Parts: sequence; C-alpha cells; structure tokens
Amino acid sequence: MSFAAFTAVFAVLAAFVFWGTWSLDVAPVMPDDTIVHPMAYADYWAKSLRKFLSSGKFIPSDILWDGLLFSPYFCQELKYAFSLYCAGLGLAYFLHGRGLSPLASYGAGLLLAFCGYWASLFSAGHGGWFVWMTYGVFAFGLADRAVRKGKLRHWLLLGACAAWGSFYQPDLWLLFTALTGLYFVWCCVRERTFPWKGALLAAAVFFVIGAPSFRSALVNDLKGRDAQIAAGETVAGASAVDEAEKRWIFVTNWSLPPAEIAEFFIPRLNGDTSCPLTLSIGARAGTGVRPYTGALGRPKDAPQGNYRQHSLYVGFVTCLLALAGVVFGWRKPDARFFAVAAVFLCGCGGRLLPLFVGAVLRAGLSPRLRLAVRRLSACARQVASPDRVLPVCSGGVWH
Repeated sequence: MSFAAFTAVFAVLAAFVFWGTWSLDVAPVMPDDTIVHPMAYADYWAKSLRKFLSSGKFIPSDILWDGLLFSPYFCQELKYAFSLYCAGLGLAYFLHGRGLSPLASYGAGLLLAFCGYWASLFSAGHGGWFVWMTYGVFAFGLADRAVRKGKLRHWLLLGACAAWGSFYQPDLWLLFTALTGLYFVWCCVRERTFPWKGALLAAAVFFVIGAPSFRSALVNDLKGRDAQIAAGETVAGASAVDEAEKRWIFVTNWSLPPAEIAEFFIPRLNGDTSCPLTLSIGARAGTGVRPYTGALGRPKDAPQGNYRQHSLYVGFVTCLLALAGVVFGWRKPDARFFAVAAVFLCGCGGRLLPLFVGAVLRAGLSPRLRLAVRRLSACARQVASPDRVLPVCSGGVWH
C-alpha cells in the first residue's frame, strides 16, 4: 500500500513538473541533451546496438535513454522522471531498511526526488547525472542489507548498481562510489563483521559490468577534462599561474556563495536561469522566467556572468522537517546524518568557505600538501549538495 501511494503521488507531481511537454511534438529546453530526433524509430535500435558492439556499454535504463521505448520523443521527459522515481525509491529502500516507518521512508524519498539541484538539473539536460541517481542511491541501501543479511541477491545487486551508475557520469560517480564504500565499511564496523565472500562477489560483479565504463573514463573522459582545464575555459583573467592553480579553479568554480543558502528556503530568490534560449522562449511564451542574477557558477575573479540552469530550492517544508529532526531526533542512532549535513553544507562553499584550507595555508605547509587538501575540499564541494542529505534528516522526524 505504501509503495502504491508513493508511486501515485510521484506520478501526479512528475506530471505537474513536466506539464506542457508530455506531448510527442513538444520538448523542454535542454541545452545539453538532444531534443530533436530526425531518424526513423528503427534506426535508434541500430544506433544503440552499434554503441554496445563498439564500447560494450549497455545498462537497463538505456531502453529509455536511447529512445527505444515506443519513440525517442515518448522517452524525452519520461527518462528524467523515471530516474527521479528510482532515486526516491532508493532512498525509501535505504531508510526503511534502517528501521524507519513507511511514512518516513517514502516521504523522504518524495522530498529527495523533487529537491533542488538534484531534480532541476534536467533543465540543463545533464542526463549522466540522472543515470547515476537511477542506481547509485540504491547502492547505499544494498550495502546496508548485504552486511546485515548477507543474501546473495543483495551482493549481486550492490555490485551491479554501483557499476551501472558509472556509465555516463564517471566524475561524480567516482565520488559517490567512494562514499558508498565508506558507508559499507561503517556498516561492517557497526555490525562487527566483514563478510569477505560477499564483498568479493560484489566486487567481481562490479568490475565485470563496469569494465567498459572504466576504460572509457580513463581513455576518453580524463583526456577531455584535462584539455578543458589546460585551455583555461573556466578561468577569468590571469588568475591561474600554473597547472595546479588552474585545476583548483576548475574544480571550485561551482562553489556555493554563502549568501545564496537562503534559496534553500526561498525559491527564485536570484532569478531562474542564465540560459539565453530558455530566457528567449520564456519571454515569448510569457512564462515569467527571469535571468539569474546571483554569483553561483561565476568563474574566479570574474566581475559578472555565470552559467546556471537549475534551482537551489531544497523546499521550505523539507528544511523545516530537517530542522525538527535536529531538534527532536539528535539522540537517535542515525543522528550522525545531522553532522554529515552540517559538514556537507560547509563543503558546498568550496573556495568561498573552504574546509581546512585556510588553516593549512596559514601553517605554511608544503605546496604538494596544500594542493592535496585543496582537492579534498573540492571533492567535498562536489558531493556536498545539502539537497542530498536534508531529506534523510527530515525522514528522521517523521519516524
């Protein structure tokens, strides 16, 4: 019953979010995704087969992402909605496994599914991120169940989900997989056991399924990223004096200005988007879309200009529930999530509110160590969006 209610509520909310674009002759503005599909339907099957034969890449959700279900236009919005659905379901699976009630588990799942940057990045067409969330959130719940229960299906699915999430967003996937590994270690410590046979089985499944993705990431993706950094595409003026500084600027250009935390509670505080196409269409259609005037996504030392196509609005109710969870639930066993949320919130600041960086620089340590600490701070910023933690905290108060 709880699952059916979750699915029904999600369907209504997803229909509202994508309202006006479900028609097969209309597509939302997604600058980094293909929204025009001129080929015949059968050709998309052939294209998907060629991709598999050339790279070995295929995951279950490619049925949607390759446009194989009925037509590419039918899959255009459905693939994003399905990913959000899986992410919410994955969080509910995790929380229910930790003993939370169905209301708390599925409620937090809904809050996550439609939360801030997590959900609204579909407006940029960043499909790789949505492919990760389809599988990656489940990995946390599977790690918990695998350690506690040790069933074969949990180990098999843990390896598979961790690998499937890597295929189209290897950078963020690597960071989240590291977090999944740390959580697995914590589960072993908590349960005072290390099921090495199951861990080896999950690792074997992980490497067998993920091999094509790992090879592509090492051979292609890293070279492209290094070329982008070397070209200084995200550097304003002459700020970067060496390669290390360029990398530091590149990985922290999306640091969250502390003043913009207010948008967690107040939607559209600094406008909507900096995408010219969205603004142009919005003006003609009279949708009320406004230019983004904040500082998020602005290159270092640039006086103005940025690139933002998503919302930071976590949700007023979500934030209130998370705050109530801190006040009333801090004594519960999983209260560590509150501390994690606080650390991640600081990590979001990146170079604007760096973790430990100031202390290290004042201590005058070696340049190599300073760079290592800077990169750790950058990694924290990449994985730290509070919209990935606050729904977990809010679930605690419902419980």
